[in-house]
Amino acid sequence: MEYIKSKVREDKPLPPVLILPALSIGNVGQLATDLLISEPSVIKAGFLDDPFVLPCIGNDPIGPTPVGSLTVALEVFEDTKNGLTIVQQRSPVVRGAMVEYAKHLAEWAESVGVKEVVILSGLNSGKRDRKEMMEGPQVYYCTTDTNTSVFQQLRWKTLEHSEALQHADELVQGPGEDFDGLNDENYYAGQPFSLLYSCCKARGLKVTCLLSFCAEGDNIPDAFFVVKSLQTLLQQTNGAKFDATTATIPLSWATVYGPPPDDSIW
Repeated sequence: MEYIKSKVREDKPLPPVLILPALSIGNVGQLATDLLISEPSVIKAGFLDDPFVLPCIGNDPIGPTPVGSLTVALEVFEDTKNGLTIVQQRSPVVRGAMVEYAKHLAEWAESVGVKEVVILSGLNSGKRDRKEMMEGPQVYYCTTDTNTSVFQQLRWKTLEHSEALQHADELVQGPGEDFDGLNDENYYAGQPFSLLYSCCKARGLKVTCLLSFCAEGDNIPDAFFVVKSLQTLLQQTNGAKFDATTATIPLSWATVYGPPPDDSIW
């Protein structure tokens, strides 16, 4: 993975706390990250190029108006006010290459001085039991931090019985002889966040996943919920201050379901 620094950014180390999305149900991680980078205090710090991420290019998706600034598949941002490094991923990983991509990203994070990683992602709501469904939106977490008092105070739930987490360490270390490939369920719903978690942990980084059950559809409310949860956590652990309720809605959200129909068809 190659890091290309932005020419307009000062040549200084990136903040040690990294926020990044993991591709999953409803693209909740990416939508939440768009909210974070729409803050006025956020600047583009550079770009990442990895052979295992499908290339894409487009206009500035944040706005409020298109300015002709190119956006690519992997970008690095710096929140100068809250001391955060933020990575946005705008295209999927090549099928079957998630392990390699996760290793590359964890290696890059360590190389630029990152000490703590927070991963944002959704979980398949079809996996919730009836009791969990009755409780409404709930934050689930997994962390390498031995001090979980903050999570207990917030009444968040530990993610349990996750097949993706159970197999992630094995996949990172190398699949055994009986490994028969990755199924669609693990690839799309569980593999990205669990492998990012495992690879960052293997690098000795403090890593936490913030997860919320959701379904495909209008996932903007899910994104707001995840960002508000992240806000609460960072206020208590890092002193970061930002308000999701006043965030600028990204320009890309105006066409999240595609452009409006041509009036001439009527």
